[in-house]
Amino acid sequence: MRKNILFPIALLSVTILAGCQGASNKVETYYDDITKESIYGRLTDFDIEPDQVKPGDTLTFTATPSKYFEIDQITNNGERCQRLRRNEDGSAVYSTVIKAGKNKLKGSYTVDPSIDFVHEFKLQISDDIFAEVIGKTKQTTGNRNDLDFRRCGIEQVGAPLKWDKGQKKSSGYFVNYVDGDTTHVETFNLGYTVKIRYLSIDTPESTSEIEEWGLTASNYSKYIYTGEETYKNSIADTTDFNGVQAGITSLILIGQDAAINAEEMTLEDLKLNSTEEGTYPATADGNQRSLAYVWYSTVENPTKDDFRCLNLEMVYQGFSYGVGSRSDTSDYIYRMFDAAHLSAQANHRHIFSGLIDNNYYYYEDTPVQNLSLKKLYEKAKTDTEIGYYPESPFCDKKTLYRVEGYVTRRLATAFYIQDKASYTQAEIDAGQCYGIYVFTYSETPIRPGDYVKVIGAISSYGGTFQMQGISYHDLDVDQNRDTIIVTRKHEITPIKLTGAQFNAKMLPQVLVELTDNIWFYNFTSEYQGVAEPIAEGGSEEINKYNEAYPFYNTSNSPIVYASFGATDNASSITSTNIRYSSSIIRFNVDQDILVTYGVETCYSYKFFVGGSYLYNPKGAEYANLNEDNEYIEYTIERTFQRKAALYDSSDPDAHGLIVISAGYESTGGNKKMTAKICSGLDINLTVIQ
Repeated sequence: MRKNILFPIALLSVTILAGCQGASNKVETYYDDITKESIYGRLTDFDIEPDQVKPGDTLTFTATPSKYFEIDQITNNGERCQRLRRNEDGSAVYSTVIKAGKNKLKGSYTVDPSIDFVHEFKLQISDDIFAEVIGKTKQTTGNRNDLDFRRCGIEQVGAPLKWDKGQKKSSGYFVNYVDGDTTHVETFNLGYTVKIRYLSIDTPESTSEIEEWGLTASNYSKYIYTGEETYKNSIADTTDFNGVQAGITSLILIGQDAAINAEEMTLEDLKLNSTEEGTYPATADGNQRSLAYVWYSTVENPTKDDFRCLNLEMVYQGFSYGVGSRSDTSDYIYRMFDAAHLSAQANHRHIFSGLIDNNYYYYEDTPVQNLSLKKLYEKAKTDTEIGYYPESPFCDKKTLYRVEGYVTRRLATAFYIQDKASYTQAEIDAGQCYGIYVFTYSETPIRPGDYVKVIGAISSYGGTFQMQGISYHDLDVDQNRDTIIVTRKHEITPIKLTGAQFNAKMLPQVLVELTDNIWFYNFTSEYQGVAEPIAEGGSEEINKYNEAYPFYNTSNSPIVYASFGATDNASSITSTNIRYSSSIIRFNVDQDILVTYGVETCYSYKFFVGGSYLYNPKGAEYANLNEDNEYIEYTIERTFQRKAALYDSSDPDAHGLIVISAGYESTGGNKKMTAKICSGLDINLTVIQ
């Protein structure tokens, strides 16, 4: 790996106009604004006054680099100026002969490639704010005065590890590592999940899209969080780990406004007495991800100086294509991120290295292999609870495979495929029916009934296999990379299963028709004296966090549970068996589909189970407002009736509830088959009186 090579920075200029003297004996001179605003260095101390300079004069001046930078060269109209002397502070005195016409002085500077900018960048919050933040532990009471990231813009959240008798151990906090610039963490205040999109960086993609250095960036971030050698070893050939700290035991989030105003922010700004937002609340992007700077420590009992900024570290390591706009952050933050970015370029780290990324599949050099869904599952690890477990030699998030299948259902831009349009009873009995979820953000004309060839990498998510990194083009199709629609308008025949067969057959991600009556229920489960509904989710749900702070609204898929059979057997269902009983089916309703009954629309699990507990059909942001937009206590209520999906086997045109059958694993490791409702047309509902 190449090191310590200076990287020139964009030229900064001063333009001087030196015209021949006319009758007025006046020479116009001006200085370019870019030099005045330069963050790299400045040209100053000109020995001739601006209104006195004229052709033939020898102009002397001083070039002064900013902190962390060195002078590369100073030129006048492209010709090097003469350096007269170098000063101890790093500045230097130059001279140039002024010529008639335009004289354009340019100063270029280089970053000092030996500086560890991650170490240099400091957490700027005051000592009393730091003491308050680091002193907080997990809160579940809904105390509105607690520090809260979304309201206050700063909070300590759950780190993956903790110190126990001098040893690092798992903390038990939920952390989901998405890619190099996105992580999901659990807050201390009320323990809700916050999806963090890192500010001031843009790492290559490794999820719906797959880009060079994307998986390596993701694995570097995972190594910093976990300290696990597996992630370190996967990137060891391109990464210098000298000075790198891994295994996070303390984690602080700071929002954009709080970071910009860190030096002015007072503890009083964070001490709130109502549900209103604080002085510097966190902001979110268009994908409902909260924007934050992530500060971490790996030491026991850390001080403020022990914290490092993971955002900056990803930039310094050469995992970011840019550092955002100077106008979107403070001058201090932008200077440090820009310098770290230039250091990554100067030291040829990762995306600037010109090296081969061993975690990226260069399909131009290695042809894409064909992979049948049957072979994928035959090589998968088996599991007694859901039949299979998504661990496979094909599942490396890197290698591209070509998989063929019939499209069964779409979810927004993503879709499911299975290996056959219909299955024989023998294939069903043998469990030889195979499907997979194809994850993509790109809009395509792919529809149910299409037979497609999909090229992507295989990964696992939540107990299922998925394909990611899909490419599609209408024109200039690349047969070795793009997804191709081969034929259209095939009839896909759902596999008919009873509820018991659904839970027992454990067919992976194929289209299923349930031939039982489905009775939706909701029960509460009590833990540490707090009763919670077992069903959950909904794009307009006021969840436990929203109950205290109703101005915030989240979006996620409703989860409901249902029994099956000929009658409504609610008496046999209890809060202890509803989740994992073999007589219960777990349903997931995609947030992007429309399910209706009468005038009702499914925004919540209450649509299925009835009731109005903590539910507002207008959306959580309206929960405490009356018709005059005045703040009030909860007065908006709506009564819902519990519903069932009834199947009339005597009607040849009737169909049961149609779902995708998939394995599911919770973050706590519990496993159960789940039925994914992907279309409102797949479900017929009846109100239970």
